[in-house]
Amino acid sequence: MELSKLQFIKDNQVKATKDNMYIIKDYPYGFNKKTIRRSYIETNEKRGDRIIHQTLNPKTKEFNKPKKSTYSEVIIAYINENNKLDFLRLSNYDELNNEQSEFIKNNFNLSNNQKKQINNMTAFHKVMKNVTWTVKPASINKEERENDKKNHDKNINKLVKHLNYEAHVLNKNL
Repeated sequence: MELSKLQFIKDNQVKATKDNMYIIKDYPYGFNKKTIRRSYIETNEKRGDRIIHQTLNPKTKEFNKPKKSTYSEVIIAYINENNKLDFLRLSNYDELNNEQSEFIKNNFNLSNNQKKQINNMTAFHKVMKNVTWTVKPASINKEERENDKKNHDKNINKLVKHLNYEAHVLNKNL
């Protein structure tokens, strides 16, 4: 993601929490009705963030059941170029470089949990950048399979230790 896009999102960021919901008036409801829709970001310390939308039933004047998205590590609400509510979703699939992650942590209104998630994503990509994968046929005899499993487990443990160390270094100031 380009820094210019991040700057635009920063300038148009919206704080949408359960205590401070973003309200959209004249939201389409059915074929010819309009209603109110409220949106906010729910944060779960272990799972991350998710978006929740809820519309007002114009007949009963009660809010419908909330529609919940899947979790992402970090979600930031903002008003896009078309003056509509939009969301920046960051997950482990997004490769953030140090410049981007520092810009996000220093310029956006983030919770400590969100900053920690960004640090963990940065650490993940830093460690995984040096990982190579080899695909080979499965070993035929039991002794070779056990040896392969032992080596595999040893490599995974090294990888996890390195990842935990990098995340710890980034998170120690939070």
